[in-house]
Amino acid sequence: MSPRAIRRVALVGHSRRAAVGRRMAALEKSLARRGIATVIVGGDDVPPGRSWTPDAASVAAARTCDLLVTLGGDGTILAGARIVAGTNVPLLPVNLGGLGFLASYEGARLAEAMRRALAGELVVEKRSLLRARLEPARGGRARLLGLALNDVVIKQPTAFRALRLDVATADAFLGNVVADGLVAASPSGSTAYSLSAGGPVIAPGLETLVVTPICPHTLGMRSLCLPADAELRVTIRSRDGAGGIVSLDGLGGPPARTGDTVRIALVPGAVRFLRRPGVTLTTILPHKLGWASAPRRAPGPARGR
Repeated sequence: MSPRAIRRVALVGHSRRAAVGRRMAALEKSLARRGIATVIVGGDDVPPGRSWTPDAASVAAARTCDLLVTLGGDGTILAGARIVAGTNVPLLPVNLGGLGFLASYEGARLAEAMRRALAGELVVEKRSLLRARLEPARGGRARLLGLALNDVVIKQPTAFRALRLDVATADAFLGNVVADGLVAASPSGSTAYSLSAGGPVIAPGLETLVVTPICPHTLGMRSLCLPADAELRVTIRSRDGAGGIVSLDGLGGPPARTGDTVRIALVPGAVRFLRRPGVTLTTILPHKLGWASAPRRAPGPARGR
C-alpha cells in the first residue's frame, strides 16, 4: 500500500457490545489526536443477535472514506467488505471475535495495525466477491440478490428433506444434484462453509468459483472448481413445491420457488484487503485451522532406571 494522506476513517463493529464499544471509542480518540476524522457505521441487530444491518446513511459516508476498519469477528469483516465493495477504499480487518480467519491483525495488536496502515506499510490484497441473481421460473426480470465475500448457499427451507437441483454453466449441464443444499464459494469463502462441506482450500491469488454439494446423496459427488469467468446456474426442482432458500454470507435470504434459477458469478478484485507483508495462507492455516501441528506422542513403555 503506497503512502497517502488518510483524512477520514470509517469504523465498523457492534459498538453496543461493551468490549467492541471501548475499543472503538479509544480508536476514535486516537485518530482525532492525529487530526483524522472518523465515520461510525451504525446499525441494528435484526433480529437481535442474528444479523447486523448497517444504516444506509453511514454506509454511504463510509464509501467516501480513505480507509475502513472492522472491529469484530468474521461476520463484521464480511459486512465491511460489502460496504466498500466496488470502491477503492481499503479494508483493515481486526479480529475481536472468535476465529477471525479473514482478519489481518488480532485485537491486541490494534495500535500496530493502525500505525502501519496510516504509514502505508501494509500490502493491498484484492479479493473477489460473488454476485447472485434470482431468475423467476414464470418469466420476469432476474433480480439482484446482492454481493457476498464468502459464499452463496442454496438450501431446503426445512431441515429434514433433500433438495433437488439442476446445476449448469453457460457452456455445459453439470448434472442433477440431490443434497441438503449447495455452496458456491469464492476463494475467500473456500475456508468457510464450503470447507466444512468437504470442499478444497483455495489460496489467495487463484481465481475460481468453488461449487460444493452439502451432504449429497451420491457418494461420488464432490466439489468442482469452475473458471473465474464462469456463471453458475442452479435451478430448483423441488418435488413437493417447497422451493429453497438463498443465503449470502450466512444472512437470511429470500425464498426461491420450484423452477426458479439462481445465477452466481465472481466479481474479480471487488474488495481491497490490507495485509501484513509476509503473511500467507501457509502461515495462517496452522494458526487458525490447526494444520501442520506437531503430532502428540503416544505414551511409550516405562524405561529402566
